[in-house]
Amino acid sequence: MEIRRIQVTGGGTYIISLPKKWVERYKLNKGDPLTIEERNMGIFLTPKKQKLKKSAVINLSNNIRREITAKYMCGYDTINIVSENNIDHSYRKKIKDTLKTLSGYEIVDEKNREITICNLLDPSELPTKKAMRREYFVATSMQKDFLESFLNNDLELARDVIQRDFEVDRLYFLVVRQLRTAIIDTGFAEKIDVTPLECLDLRIVAKNIEQIADNIENNCINFGEIDYSSLNPEIFENVKRMSDLLIKIFQGSWNALEKKDFQKADEVLGMKKDLEDLKNKLDEDILELKGRDSIYMGNIIENLVKIGELGIDIADIVIRPEG
Repeated sequence: MEIRRIQVTGGGTYIISLPKKWVERYKLNKGDPLTIEERNMGIFLTPKKQKLKKSAVINLSNNIRREITAKYMCGYDTINIVSENNIDHSYRKKIKDTLKTLSGYEIVDEKNREITICNLLDPSELPTKKAMRREYFVATSMQKDFLESFLNNDLELARDVIQRDFEVDRLYFLVVRQLRTAIIDTGFAEKIDVTPLECLDLRIVAKNIEQIADNIENNCINFGEIDYSSLNPEIFENVKRMSDLLIKIFQGSWNALEKKDFQKADEVLGMKKDLEDLKNKLDEDILELKGRDSIYMGNIIENLVKIGELGIDIADIVIRPEG
């Protein structure tokens, strides 16, 4: 931390000196402009330099999917993937499948031993909160359609729900990329309408929604393995009641977050008891199931409970006002 005293010139102008190390680190010179932003937590002084595009070189390996995703979330604009040998079809497919979940990343050059990926999307074109709202709506629609597919043993609808998880992933990774950039670039944070203080909470919410979608996807996979003739009517009825409760939790927690409605957040937190009661009823309903049906139905119940808990955690993030 650097401390500087305010001085006053003869003309009544208030000035402060900049730390030499700070000036050298950001390669500033006499006459370079600085932006001054007033925020709730104080004043931000930022060098107004042209943003340099970040680039990275990745050596091809079995971890290529994870390495590309990590570079995307850290805000890299260009990635060169290189290999000592020709890049075979399986790796090319893995790379292209990875890019399907990363908004803006496209292959712009492809050679025998090198693949170049560039970001063609301005992250500020889809503001963070708007992207998260879309993520929430997609996850909510997935839960509603899971219920319909489960009640009607509609495997085609279930496959459609599974595909929607890719859209949630794309939105999640985009949000993380934006929030990471906003933490270190206050100008970008203002452009996408988030404060540095919000970044941590929004990151947690985005991750919770992504995990909700993952659990819904798993449920669509699980119920396709069940022999429906073994299920009694109580199971269908209680799964429906559980799903209705989950939608109520989703809507309540999201509204509480958007409107900073602390009373609504408390209402959602109070739904945890209802969630536990329905879990216990469903556990009793499947006691008569045997073998694979018991396992897969048990997985569905556990995933439904996880979905509810993740939704309640979102409401828990809504912090009470001071005083």
